[in-house]
Amino acid sequence: MAKAVPILASLQAFLRQPTLKRGPKTLVVAVSGGADSVGLLRAAAEVAPALGWQVEALHCDHGLRAVSKAEARFVDG
Repeated sequence: MAKAVPILASLQAFLRQPTLKRGPKTLVVAVSGGADSVGLLRAAAEVAPALGWQVEALHCDHGLRAVSKAEARFVDG
């Protein structure tokens, strides 16, 4: 079985890849408002700036669940 890698370490390793864009770096995180996308956004906001990345959130309401409108309001702040 593969060893679990904490999300912050995994995200840091990804953003350090030399094949990623040089120069101004913007990481766009699609956020629906669910726990997984909000967690990813929080992780990105924690690690990306120290590596020279700007983080932007892109809201996406799939409209698949009854709570999606409330999640959209949460994300849009």
